[in-house]
Amino acid sequence: MAGSPLRNWQNINIIKKYGEVAVFSFSGENPQNKTIPGINYWHNYNVNHRGNFSEKLAKKLLRLSPWRYPLFDEVYAKVAVKELNKIMANFQPDLVVISQLTHCRYLPIIKSYKCQIIFDEHDIVADVFKQNFRLLNSFKTQLQAKLQLMYIQSKERNLLRKANQVWVCSEQDSKLLQNLYRTEIKPHIIPNGINIAEYENVKNGKCSPPKELKLNPQTLIFIGTYGYQPNINAANFLIDKIYPRLKNIYPECQLLLVGKNPPKKLLQTVKKYSGIICTGTVPDVKPYLAASSIVVTPLFEGGGTRLKILEAFAGGRPVISTTKGVEGIDAKDGEHLLIRDNIEGIISAICQLWSDFSLGEKLTAAAYELVRTEYSWIAVNLLICSSFIFLSSCKLRSFSFDFGSIPASK
Repeated sequence: MAGSPLRNWQNINIIKKYGEVAVFSFSGENPQNKTIPGINYWHNYNVNHRGNFSEKLAKKLLRLSPWRYPLFDEVYAKVAVKELNKIMANFQPDLVVISQLTHCRYLPIIKSYKCQIIFDEHDIVADVFKQNFRLLNSFKTQLQAKLQLMYIQSKERNLLRKANQVWVCSEQDSKLLQNLYRTEIKPHIIPNGINIAEYENVKNGKCSPPKELKLNPQTLIFIGTYGYQPNINAANFLIDKIYPRLKNIYPECQLLLVGKNPPKKLLQTVKKYSGIICTGTVPDVKPYLAASSIVVTPLFEGGGTRLKILEAFAGGRPVISTTKGVEGIDAKDGEHLLIRDNIEGIISAICQLWSDFSLGEKLTAAAYELVRTEYSWIAVNLLICSSFIFLSSCKLRSFSFDFGSIPASK
């Protein structure tokens, strides 16, 4: 499961302890599961729904505006407005959590019900968008990107102002948000967390690796959703820069690229190498985590907190990450993981862990304690409870939770 759905799943499970929860979600498909455990109200809108002729024409015309950010319009539709109004009217929530800036066009509907609003800014969209500027070559695309950035910032600023409370993943994101918008708002830090009990079997060696995988003590794994460009770039970095050189040192080593939506170009590149496996969508990442000896996270761009690192910590797997990859997690180089920002450093760290088993044991023990005390659902629950105290007029009776993608299976 990708980072955003995992965070949403975390927040739903914690918030429902305080009252009944309704869910209005957006995804690019019709979910296989028709229910969410413990949730009585759930509607999922398929953003690929064709709609009628007038809606399709309106969306095409909007795309002609060079300054508009397409994702804001893709998730907006009259049928979704109707369904959201129905849920809001029937459920009458005291509190609505908006977990994606792309849902900003629904804000007037939510505001009309006089409820408290939390904006869960787990990705600072304007900052992530700016990071992609370096990939643009032509003057035309750069100009369009600057216009779109202004549009994104206007929507982000508006939602920050109109929300009763703002959540971010880390202190670093809090400072970034305040610097970007010169805002007096003090965001509440609600870190990404995981249910560490689900990873106990991985940690204790009781989780069986997938049958199709050859057991190999020299197995790297990178976990990510490959519809996200920073993850594609990280996978290509491993394939092009790390794996060939590692293969010369450890001829039997394996690289697992685990996650949904790998693009065709990535799949074609993988075929050129023996020992690299790109799984695509898997029902459960834990067996693949169990098959690995090192988790690598060579990210050089992106935002939020890397849940893939927290999963590795909970599953007792040593981690090698770039500085960007571990951003938002209070982990220290040499104590909880190894942080390396160049090719030589990453290869050296891999060799170090494969040759010094005691180093891996030391890192994983400290990392598990960190995730248990700071990033478990129990720890996050205390922070969410504290944030609710500041919403003094909220009765904490019922909630509506709006999020961008839903758990694949639970």
